[in-house]
Amino acid sequence: MNKVVVVYKEGRPGTDGVANHLATLDELYSILKEMGLEFSSCPVGRLRQPDDADLILTVGGDGTVLMTSHYVTQTPILGIKSFGHTSVGYFCG
Repeated sequence: MNKVVVVYKEGRPGTDGVANHLATLDELYSILKEMGLEFSSCPVGRLRQPDDADLILTVGGDGTVLMTSHYVTQTPILGIKSFGHTSVGYFCG
């Protein structure tokens, strides 16, 4: 695996679960760095077709996975639920 793209939901300050969401992003970035993987990140609202990604990791909930799926056709997508009990996250691990 050469390149990972992290697509995340932009959390609004004061919204339930934002602290957990930001902690999830920080932990994910640390793990990717520790593994020596090249990665970039992008808020879901600014996503366009990723060029050379081997894996797309979405951080948010089902909406983040679904929105990402509109732009990604050939690359595997793995959803990470990050808003705790405030998000259903059926499509996420």
